[in-house]
Amino acid sequence: MSQQVQDHENNLDVEVYRRSSLCADGSCVEVAIEHNDTVSLRDSKDITQTPLTFSADEWIAFIGGVKNEEFDL
Repeated sequence: MSQQVQDHENNLDVEVYRRSSLCADGSCVEVAIEHNDTVSLRDSKDITQTPLTFSADEWIAFIGGVKNEEFDL
């Protein structure tokens, strides 16, 4: 499930985005699993932009495609 931290100043739960440990230069995507089982994806270079969101089924299908090398050029 999601990890959340409390933003006490604004009284909000804030999703925790994760990036790959292989991201050396900061030009990566970050992923957060939301409390409603949707997955958010954002660009680490501009976190002010609205993240892309996917259902759990869409995300599982995407990860399966990556693992099966369906997207290799």
